[in-house]
Amino acid sequence: MSSLQEVADIPTIQKVIESYFFQIPVFMLYQSKHYPIKPVMFTKQGLVIRSIGRRDHEPRVLFLTNSGNFFQFMFEYKGSKGDLEILFPTKMFIGKASRAGDRIPVYSKVFISNIVNQIEICKSLLFDQTKLNNLIENHTDKLKNKFTNMEVYINDRVDTRMRLLLDYEKPIFVPNRRDPESVTEDFIPFQEYFGVMKITKDIAHYSSEICVPLKYKDIFVLGYIVVWNSNPMDLNHFKLVQLTADSIVKDLIFYNFIGEIRDKSYVSDISEEGFSFLRANSKNFSKTFFMGGTLIFDLFVNETEGYTFKAIIRNISPTETSFRIGCQFFLQEEGQKKKLKTVLEKINK
Repeated sequence: MSSLQEVADIPTIQKVIESYFFQIPVFMLYQSKHYPIKPVMFTKQGLVIRSIGRRDHEPRVLFLTNSGNFFQFMFEYKGSKGDLEILFPTKMFIGKASRAGDRIPVYSKVFISNIVNQIEICKSLLFDQTKLNNLIENHTDKLKNKFTNMEVYINDRVDTRMRLLLDYEKPIFVPNRRDPESVTEDFIPFQEYFGVMKITKDIAHYSSEICVPLKYKDIFVLGYIVVWNSNPMDLNHFKLVQLTADSIVKDLIFYNFIGEIRDKSYVSDISEEGFSFLRANSKNFSKTFFMGGTLIFDLFVNETEGYTFKAIIRNISPTETSFRIGCQFFLQEEGQKKKLKTVLEKINK
């Protein structure tokens, strides 16, 4: 690592955080190990992240790499709320990045498939609105007779409800709006929900609400189903809505509304940091594969055993017959890191 340039101007640091932290992988350095973190939002109070389980109040060290540069950030711990931490930036250091470790050449037939560029998902879904509406209606007809009102929202614009779902990574279930205690810890807290949603005109007419995300491969939120009822609801109502959401996503994948590329691209090398694969040129190559693009894909260690990951394209270079595409894994939770470790162990057997 080259010498680092220190930046202490807080507005400059804040601009870098807002530009990068929600677009590329960010890690926390703790006890000589690095942990993937999930930034939730940036407010006047500081950066809100999902906690990795630390109990101490010592300063946090976060870092990322982008366009060949290494960024290290010092944060003051300001407090926590549930599983969220609030951190205020104090310093930033910038230097040239270097690869953390060597990648392992892959000689077995490890490949990726079901590839989609994240930015294209909603475009693909909304390409044929009539066909999409028909699929949704086939799954939601049974809900219309059970609830006072309902809506399915699929859009690349993040509205108020989707923002809540993304920030808390929990569904909304308000069994009885007149009884805030009816909301359990498995769902978005009532005060957080009501504090945001009270300005909307729809909730005042109903006693209860369920809002479940439409989540693609447990990585990307496509939208949500929301139902309202004039009477209180129970857990059986929630399970019905959840089952409907799961069925919709399953069919969106099965009928390829997502626009997945389903042929094989063989992996050349891999490590805990990233991997590269070979891809022949094609008519729509540049639509999916471009510098800085975020891919969601299944990594197969054999013909039948696949694991879903997200990665950012860091470089694209031509070979004699195809393109070599280098990617950095985009991990935001320790569980994803453990899943990748399992994959590497299977490849190295």
